[in-house]
Amino acid sequence: MTVEITGYSLSLEELARVARDGDEVRLDETARDAMARSRAVVEQVLAAGTPTYGVTTAVGVLKRVPLAGSEADAYARRMIRHHRVGQGPPAPRDVVRGTLLLQLNAFASGLPGVRPLVAERLVEVLNRDE
Repeated sequence: MTVEITGYSLSLEELARVARDGDEVRLDETARDAMARSRAVVEQVLAAGTPTYGVTTAVGVLKRVPLAGSEADAYARRMIRHHRVGQGPPAPRDVVRGTLLLQLNAFASGLPGVRPLVAERLVEVLNRDE
C-alpha cells in the first residue's frame, strides 16, 4: 500500500507501515506545488539580498553576520559537517525509515522552503529501501 505524503495528514499507522513494513510513499502534487511556492520565496529573498535568518545570515549568535554567494555555500557546508555526528551502533532500519519519513512530511508541508527535488529524493530513498 502506498502512503501519500501531503505534509499534514500523516497518521501514526502510516508512519509505522512505512517504517516497519516498508510501504512505499508518494509525494502529493499539492504538496509539491506548496514546496515550489515556498522555495520561490526563498529564491526571491536570495536574489534581493534581504536579511533573512538562516538564509542570507548565519544562525544563532552569528545571526547578524551576512552571508552571500560562495561564503554562504561554505557556511552551509560547515553547518552540515558540524551537525553530522553519530555515536554507537547504526540505528535500526525502522528508526531510520521513520525518521526519513517524518523529515519528508515536514518538507512536504511547504514551510521549510526546500526544493521539491529534496523531497523527491527522500521518496526515492524510502521506496528503494536504501
